[in-house]
Parts: sequence; C-alpha cells; structure tokens
Amino acid sequence: MADVRPFRAFRYNERLLDMAERVTTPPYDVISERDQEYYYDQSPYNVIRLILGKTFPDDDAARNRYTRAREFLDLWIDEGILIQEETECLYGYTQTFETDAGETLTRHGFVGLMKLEDWNAGTIFPHEQTFSKHKTDRLNLMREVRGQLSTIFALYDDPEMKTADLLDTVVSSTKLAQYTDLLGVEHRLTRCDDAKVISSLTERLVDLPIFVADGHHRYETALMYRDEMDAEGAPGDAHRYVMISFTPMEDSGVYVLAPHRVISVPPGFDEQAFLDRAREHFEIEKYTIDGDNLDDLVTLLTRSGKGHFGYYSGGDTAYHLSIRERDAVEGLMPGDMSEVVRSLDVSVLREVIIKRIMNASMDGISFTRDLDEAREMLRTGDRVAFFINPTTVDEVRDVSRAGELMPQKSTFFYPKVCSGLMFHLLRG
Repeated sequence: MADVRPFRAFRYNERLLDMAERVTTPPYDVISERDQEYYYDQSPYNVIRLILGKTFPDDDAARNRYTRAREFLDLWIDEGILIQEETECLYGYTQTFETDAGETLTRHGFVGLMKLEDWNAGTIFPHEQTFSKHKTDRLNLMREVRGQLSTIFALYDDPEMKTADLLDTVVSSTKLAQYTDLLGVEHRLTRCDDAKVISSLTERLVDLPIFVADGHHRYETALMYRDEMDAEGAPGDAHRYVMISFTPMEDSGVYVLAPHRVISVPPGFDEQAFLDRAREHFEIEKYTIDGDNLDDLVTLLTRSGKGHFGYYSGGDTAYHLSIRERDAVEGLMPGDMSEVVRSLDVSVLREVIIKRIMNASMDGISFTRDLDEAREMLRTGDRVAFFINPTTVDEVRDVSRAGELMPQKSTFFYPKVCSGLMFHLLRG
C-alpha cells in the first residue's frame, strides 16, 4: 500500500523562483563537467552547489563537496534564500516539450512524499540495476545535508484514470514557478494546499502500483539513510519518507527515448568478421549515411519497430540489423534470464550482439541519446556505436511486476525532472 502524503517543502523564495531557470538544473547524473561550470555561473544560489559541487585537490574528510553543500544549504536557509512552506502541500508539476518527431507534449504529475518501502514489499517496483559507487556518493551527501535535494521520478499504473480529475486540480492550483530550460522544456510548478483534494488524491493512490522511472540510486540511498537513522534512534518519521514526482503511466506526456550504446571494441576486432557472424541470426542491410547524418538511420529503426538495431563505426556506411528468428536469438541468452527480460531489445543488444557475437566487454560502454554526441565519441579510440529503439512503458511495467531488472540504462525518460524546485529536509 502506497503511503503518500503532503509536506512542507523547502524551496527558493519568490524572487528566485521568478528566475527559476537560473537556480535549477537537471538531475546530477546527466550533468557534464562543462554543464557544471555553466550552472555555477548562472547564480551564486544555483542548486548545482548542493547536488554536484566542485571538487578540489586539497579536499579531505573534513572539507569536501559534501560538507560545502551542507554549508551552502545552512547559509541559504539562514539568509532566507530558501524558505519552508507554511502549510503541508502537494505540488503540481508539468513539463511541456517537443518530441524528436516535432510533436508537442505535456507530462502531468505532482510531487509529494511517499513512505519508503523495500523493493520486495510489493508497493514500489524498480526496473534497472544499481551500482554501489553511485549510492555511496549520494549517501555521503544525504548524511551531510540531512535530507533529499532531488526528486525521484515515478509512474503509477492507473488504467481506470481514478486520479485524473484530482491531478488536474493539483496542476491547476496556485502557480509558483514557470520557466523554460536550455533544452526548450517548459517547467510549471503549482502548490495545492486543499486538504480535501490532497486527501482524496492520496487515498486513490493507496492500491495503485508504483514504478521508479528515474532515480533508482537515489531511492536505494534513501532506504540506506532510513535504516541508519532508525539504528540511531532518530526522532519522528520524516527520514522514512522520500520525495517523488508521480505521473500516471497513462498520461499522454510519458515519453521514452533510447539510450544508444558506444562501446570500445575488443583487441583485434575485425568489422567484417563481426558482421559475418551476426548474419547467422540477423538480416543485415548496408545503409549509406548522408553527410554524417545518423537521423535517417534512427528513423528507419523507429519505422521498423521491435527487433531492429543500427550499427555504425564511422564514415558513410552504417548497417541495419534485424532479427531473423527471435526464439533462436533469445536462446543465446543466459539460461537464468527470465522470458520477460529476454524479450527486450536491450537484452538482445547486450547479451547477443555485444557480448556474444562481438565478444566485447561491457566495461568500455557509454550511453547517449544524442546522435551528434555518439558520432563524436567515435572520433576517440577504437569504438563503435549501436542504435536501438526505446524500451516501452508497457515493458517497464511488465519487467517490474515480474520482479525482474533490465540491463543498465535501458530507458531514458524525457524530459528529466529538474533539481532545485523543492527540497525534503529533516529540519524545521
């Protein structure tokens, strides 16, 4: 049972919310070093100083990016840069954006707190693997700032649209901020303190399954922090709740992009030999790249649908791979892999094309949704790119409900929920 509730968020004061584009960022894990510098320059109060502060050669256990985040946070609260909401609220959050096909969509959701539950409790479900390195980083930050600085993005399954009218009410409530980010995404934040609306919405969520779309590492970090606080006998229950942006799966603005793969080829790699081996299980069509433009290849994959992949190593030639017999291809995957995971294109790419046919290591893999970036990556070292169709929302739900996990970076939900519009802090 999902225990969702309103909260008194900490947020920027009205003056800074009027220039929210200057103080907010994307999630920390999609910010490059160049982006970090850009956001530092936007405002002395940009949230980058909290979620992904700079590191320096003389950093040590007593002074580092985490302690500086705490110092900035404390200072901003003391100076009134950050203020706490006077009443408990839910926050409407919409993002209006343009798809790759030029269609304008709006994703609707709301932000609230949800009681942390272990994955096996049957309330909230993951769909991707996590890695200890990233969780250690986020846990160090949580320990210092005593709270949650970024919002997890989750989908809930509401086929009967039980929450539609109430969600409309929340996103139509009092506007707090509206701005357009660097990618052209318009973000709109509203505040709803209507107790009746809040109660009705949270009650309707009680029995609906919830799926983490973005923020698996942050959710597991929050679980670890909860357990630490419980072991220390921390008062209250605020540390047992996590800040989540909720969107119904059925919302017309739910949009998934494909994280394409760029990998380092194994020693002695022979492209023609790789293609010859691949032909045993894939139809392969040579595709001419016009002026280094990969868009047409990806458009071809989109039209072709499931079971189609692109391969490119540079120059003016790419290859379109399509599965001959899916059962035969899925039979090449590890024996302990479930049927629902075997059926995913990302599993075919990882287990069959990259690991089995190419015999490449997953250690040298990078992920990008940007075709220009993929092409640039090929200019450095012996690397090749694979292009893939997006994982669908239905596939996310099916894998999650089966208690399984997808390969790393199987999804790229777009747009990203921004950081900096609100904070869940264990104080006040």
